[in-house]
Amino acid sequence: MFIKPRYRFLLSNLWKGLVWFVGLVIIFVIVKQIFGPTEHWMEPVHNKPLLVYSIFLISEVVFGIVPPEVFMIWSIHGGISDSYIINVAFLSVISFGAGISGYFIGASMRGLPFFLHIEEKYLLQYRKYLKRFGGILVITAALTPLPFSAVAMAVAAFRFPFKYYFIYSLSRFVRFGVYGYIVWQANAF
Repeated sequence: MFIKPRYRFLLSNLWKGLVWFVGLVIIFVIVKQIFGPTEHWMEPVHNKPLLVYSIFLISEVVFGIVPPEVFMIWSIHGGISDSYIINVAFLSVISFGAGISGYFIGASMRGLPFFLHIEEKYLLQYRKYLKRFGGILVITAALTPLPFSAVAMAVAAFRFPFKYYFIYSLSRFVRFGVYGYIVWQANAF
């Protein structure tokens, strides 16, 4: 069976993301078994949603330093609402907004000497991916551990049309929905 290279790229990264996510869920379940329910070991930050959301926003804008799934785990007993679904939805909106911000940062800084250095050091690999895979790169970054914000900056710096970036990046909500559901189910163990 022949799979086009662009879809092979997507499937390969989805597989890597799945392996990463399964590993994180296993660690979560083990930590719960050792330290008890999340409300006990995450108590220092449970009542500080502004702090946690600020850290998440910074992380999402600055190349996704902390995986969103960690914040989903926090959302089980923390957040702006008692509803896990609302908390994860809010995280997804922050993440999507950070990607849009990343796009405009990349577009506005394109050509500046400082950004040229960042582009050369961190973003150049995405140029070849963008030329080869187009919008599949944005979808892959939205669904997998590829740094979503870095890809957003790169595609903007390389003049990928915003209209298409916006449409493809909506798949970020799929990631939060699916991963959020799995984190919720893993909490039952």
